[in-house]
Amino acid sequence: MGEMGRDVRVLHVDDDEDLAAVASDYLELESDRLSVATVSDPERALERVRSESFDCVVSDYQMPEMCGFQLLEAVRAEYPDLPFVLFTGKGSEEVASEAVSAGVTDYLQKETGTEQYAVLANRVENAVAAARAEQRAERQERITALVRDINRRLVEADTIAAVDRAVCEAFADSETYRFAWIGEPDPETGEIVTRAAAGGADEYLDGVTVRHDDTPQGRGPAGRAARSGEVQYAAGVPDDETPAAWRTVAERHGVESVVAVPLSADAGFHDVLAVYADTADAASETERAVLAELGDTVGEAQAAAETRRRLEGLHAVTRELVDAETKSEVARLTVDAVRDTLGYPNNLVRLVDDDDRLRPVAISEGAAVMLGNRPAYPVGEGTAGRAYADGETLVVDDVRAIDDGYDRKDARASMYVPIGDHGTLSIGDTATGVFDDSDVSLAEIFAANAEAALDRVEQAQTRKRQNERLSAFTSVVSHDLRNPLSVLVGSLPLAEETGEDEHFERCYRALDRMERLIDDLLRLAREGETVDAPAPVGLATVAHDAWDTVDTAGATLRVETDATVIADGSRLRQLVENLSRNAVEHGGDTVTVGDIPEDEGFFVADDGPGIDEDDRERVFESGFSTSPEGTGFGLAIVAEIASAHGWSVSVSDSDAGGARFEVRGVDVRE
Repeated sequence: MGEMGRDVRVLHVDDDEDLAAVASDYLELESDRLSVATVSDPERALERVRSESFDCVVSDYQMPEMCGFQLLEAVRAEYPDLPFVLFTGKGSEEVASEAVSAGVTDYLQKETGTEQYAVLANRVENAVAAARAEQRAERQERITALVRDINRRLVEADTIAAVDRAVCEAFADSETYRFAWIGEPDPETGEIVTRAAAGGADEYLDGVTVRHDDTPQGRGPAGRAARSGEVQYAAGVPDDETPAAWRTVAERHGVESVVAVPLSADAGFHDVLAVYADTADAASETERAVLAELGDTVGEAQAAAETRRRLEGLHAVTRELVDAETKSEVARLTVDAVRDTLGYPNNLVRLVDDDDRLRPVAISEGAAVMLGNRPAYPVGEGTAGRAYADGETLVVDDVRAIDDGYDRKDARASMYVPIGDHGTLSIGDTATGVFDDSDVSLAEIFAANAEAALDRVEQAQTRKRQNERLSAFTSVVSHDLRNPLSVLVGSLPLAEETGEDEHFERCYRALDRMERLIDDLLRLAREGETVDAPAPVGLATVAHDAWDTVDTAGATLRVETDATVIADGSRLRQLVENLSRNAVEHGGDTVTVGDIPEDEGFFVADDGPGIDEDDRERVFESGFSTSPEGTGFGLAIVAEIASAHGWSVSVSDSDAGGARFEVRGVDVRE
């Protein structure tokens, strides 16, 4: 076996060159693991120990100028762990005792014959094996102590920055390594950007650019680890196949070996922990395996710190959402939180409008730049529309694979999270396949909080309307009902006393007034804000049915429509009835129901005196009336019914100079 195959290098020192040559030949014959170099001068031997790497020194005892014990002392002064075997022809108990006291690894007396070389070879191998085992134990203890120290520091680190700093400082404080840094790949520039450094790593990095691509600056251990996700090792910097610029800077800073450990991965590249030592082969295979496991631990600590940061941000956002007063404010807060807390700069919130379309309400700046103007998805269409209709989060690794006619510009990976029955949260990224289960869980938590906030906004708006209605009721009870009640209380005694008809008639009018007020109040209370099972209804039929319930006082109904509308039939009839009664009570002789040309809706018009322009915005308010006989609730009921259907109602002048009420937004079928 050639010398390259031998893993134990021995330096044999003996002033008898021939004897040394014979001994060296026999040692290599006895063990194919041994490679023996000979030297006859102890001073020269010491020089070779300093300049070369040996695993064991075998030395004679009696030599000119320097004895074996003196050579041992000189070697141990610089290399205290190097095995030293005394192989001497002078044998006595005194020499043996002195050898043990001097600290030789082993002692063997020269004899005649060749059998002694087999014994010597065995003694050398045993001495080297014991030394290596002790070195491994010491190195294992050092790496174990380092891992314990890092774990202790990680317990106290509550942010990613603190985790990075703790790890780098622990390596810089260790016996084995000089400095360390942690960096993350920048997919746009191709560089690995430093996040933390300790022990002089900053000065080292000032002289070198580390990349994660397959360029000369990216072929070092750190770049390879970022790409491969595996530990990369340069046991000897002068011999490592890395760029000259990297090697030159490393040598200038006394770096002999480097270990690069991959951490968490993002967009296909790994963050990197790089540690540097001023000794060659500073990390054994076992130690590199330990460092790989440590990389997993550090990655988990970083993930835990990031999760903690996100949850703390979620708590803060939840407090803000509780105070939100409008749906648009909830949407904006959600977009900002997903950007700042979850770290997704490209996101938007869509809310369902009255036309069953998911319309963008809030969009982050990043999403606006990446995506441009976003469309409103019909429920069930497009990615967001399907996620909303299914009620389940939809994750797409690459939206380029979806052929649905929607242009998503530079977006690749996308996630669509339903916000209850309110809308969707959309999150995008320019890289593919970046969303994992943790991302989905956190996004769904944010969506659930947004849903709760939107529910609260709707409940608050409902309570506000209920309070307004209650206020109207209170006004009627405290004022409008009190007037006819006072008339009744005053007129009844007079009627009983005099028996005159006018007092009874006044009582009946007061009772009639009270009955109308109570009926309108009950209608207003029953209308609510929703409709039951809208269905096709003939508008002409509804108009005639409504007219039959009105005291027309000789007025005429004209129906100029044969349209079919989608509505709650009974409530639509109530709407037309109230508009018809309003027209008759205000002096209209002819009431017309017809279509709005080229629009979705219908009108109810009369030829009465009309409504002053200054009063038109108030006529739909509860309790407002331009007639002394009116209750002020008929048109308020009209507005409630229209709103419940998702329609709008307005008033203007009719062609005959009276009032024209227009109802728009109606689903009209030919």
